[in-house]
Formats: sequence, structure tokens, C-alpha cells
Amino acid sequence: IDMRATYKTYNSLLISGKPKDSEINNYFFLPALGHYVIGQLGDLGSLGFYWSSSAHPSDSSYAYYLNFGSSSVYVYNGYRNYGLVAQPFE
Repeated sequence: IDMRATYKTYNSLLISGKPKDSEINNYFFLPALGHYVIGQLGDLGSLGFYWSSSAHPSDSSYAYYLNFGSSSVYVYNGYRNYGLVAQPFE
């Protein structure tokens, strides 16, 4: 889905456990590094927040981000000044 052309948010429930060894190369790992709120690190080890490279299609002060916890994963858009992880990965 090209997030630059949509206004939608997405969510999904997670399936607990490790993927099959034969399918492990179809996955990537993101640590639960938390996020910063008013200069304070929160949710370290329990939640993950990662910026995408996609700005919101109608307001460039917003961008899409991935958020996950122990049971679900979401794609939302938020102000770019939120303290979320921004790093490339392969």
C-alpha cells in the first residue's frame, strides 16, 4: 500500500510465537524501543514506534509510523515532532 496516497490507518492482531524456520527470511525484527514524550522515554521494552519515510498526503507536518505491542500492530499518522525511532533498516 502506498501510504503517500491514502488517509487510512491500519491495524492487525499478532500471532504469538516464532515463525517457522522455513519462513523466517520473510520477517524482520524491530525491538520495542519505546518513545519520547515531553523529553521522557516511555514504554521501553513493551512498545515499539517507528517512523516511515512517508509524509501524510495532505499535510507534510504529519508522517506515518508503525506502532506495536505484545498483541497488535498499527500504522497511524502523527506529528513529525513526536519522539519516535527514525533509522534505516534492511
